[in-house]
Formats: sequence, structure tokens, C-alpha cells
Amino acid sequence: MNILDFIRNFDSDSSDLEGLVAISAVGRSIQSEFKSLEVDEPVWLGNNLEAIRSAIAVRKTDRLRKELAEMESRFEAMKPAEQKRQELAEKIAAARAKLG
Repeated sequence: MNILDFIRNFDSDSSDLEGLVAISAVGRSIQSEFKSLEVDEPVWLGNNLEAIRSAIAVRKTDRLRKELAEMESRFEAMKPAEQKRQELAEKIAAARAKLG
């Protein structure tokens, strides 16, 4: 499959972040070449590059959420046992208060 076919038949689940960034870069280069040659670009090219950029944004957000969860987990593990007990006791008290 050549690069144009990949962009034309783009499926947001088919590539990882790095692959999508590479396809986006190549696609933008292709768009630029259409403009410099004063040739109308196919409608699907612009539409699918938009979709690729959207998929990149989603994957970036997912990656950041994953990293944040890992950092929070490591941070939680560093807390002293007494602090963890106190926080749990507060959560228990709050749950009991909500239940009446």
C-alpha cells in the first residue's frame, strides 16, 4: 500500500501516535506540493488529514492521561502509612455521612 492509499483509506485505529505523526507530515508535504504546482488537491486528502490530526490529538491526550495515572500511583506509593490511613478514614467518614 502506498502512502496516498493509506491516507485515502485512513482508519483511526490502525496506527500508533508516531505512525500518525509521520503520515501527517507526509500528507502535509503532499498538500503543499499540490498547492505549489497549482493543482487542485483531492477533497479526501484534506478531510483525511484533518481526521489524522484529530487522531493524533486523541492519542496525545491518552498518553498524557496514562503518564499522569502512573505518576499519581508512584506519588501515592511514597506516602507514609499513617497519612494513607488518615486519608482512608476521611473517605470512610464522608461515605458514611452521605449514607446517613
